[in-house]
Amino acid sequence: MGINRSGYYKWKARQGQLNRYERGRIVLTELLHEERKRHSSLGYHRLAGNIFRNTGWVFSDNLAHKCCKEAGIRSKARKCRYKSPGDIQRRCGVPGEPGGNVA
Repeated sequence: MGINRSGYYKWKARQGQLNRYERGRIVLTELLHEERKRHSSLGYHRLAGNIFRNTGWVFSDNLAHKCCKEAGIRSKARKCRYKSPGDIQRRCGVPGEPGGNVA
């Protein structure tokens, strides 16, 4: 087969063990889960930036995206209510109501 004996036995002993890249992905996925619990509306790019600032671990956004996709981590999009530009009372509020501004 063209494989030397020592290489074969090294390969055989390595079976079932994760290499350093796979171990790194598992650790990164755990960190992404923890950061996601704190900030549920952030996407993978911002989560990766927060992890980098907290730990100093340098990794690509693409790797963070792959780990998030594999773990099912998705951001919860912020929903804003549309305010019509024409209605001055809705835009500025009614004086005397909570949160209403005087125009």
